[in-house]
Amino acid sequence: MQRDIYQYKNDPESSHRQMARLVNERRGKKVLDAGCGGGFLGRAIGKNGVKIWGLDKDTNWKNSRWLSTYKYVLWEDLERKGWEKELKNEEFDGIVAADVLEHLDNPEKVVKKLWKKVRKGGWMLVSLPNCEFWPVWLVRRLWPDFKMSRGPLDRTHKHFYGRLEAEKMLNGANAVKLVAATPPPFGLVDRMFGQGKPMFWIYNFFAVLARKWPRRMAYQLIFEVT
Repeated sequence: MQRDIYQYKNDPESSHRQMARLVNERRGKKVLDAGCGGGFLGRAIGKNGVKIWGLDKDTNWKNSRWLSTYKYVLWEDLERKGWEKELKNEEFDGIVAADVLEHLDNPEKVVKKLWKKVRKGGWMLVSLPNCEFWPVWLVRRLWPDFKMSRGPLDRTHKHFYGRLEAEKMLNGANAVKLVAATPPPFGLVDRMFGQGKPMFWIYNFFAVLARKWPRRMAYQLIFEVT
């Protein structure tokens, strides 16, 4: 994955910040960040006593300064057996898979394997791009083969999930529920939409729409598996 494409989103309704909030609310002390990239989850969580373990195959992220906050980072492919061997004696209070499952050949299989590493009473948080977000839904019907360098139509995505498809994919692990939804990341397009800027109210408005009508108005969907 290219480092210039996958960026940290600091706005309060972003997937990074919402994931961090959800992790903190669950008070997990030992968390696996599956598909950790440059350590954006650790950056969003900050110093609160959570011991984060990272897992990613893209060694281009190795020098990211945010990974220095992680207890341990394992550079392995989620779809290969190396990480299972390395973590065979480890269990986690929770696992986070943020914007990673859509890139895999067999995400259902990976979810089941990850779930085996969760302690009894634990949880898994998963964020996925929403292919039913109304502009994406429209483009996919008018131009089915259209792809972009980022976003829900990222050309590296191997799967495209709406809410029902995502719940079906995750249900192989255990019970699934939608816990959060994100608005489009306008701040990455223009800083005038950022927090404290003149157009931030538009971002907030879309955040309300995403929460109220996630199927069509959410840019990303965040699920909890328990």
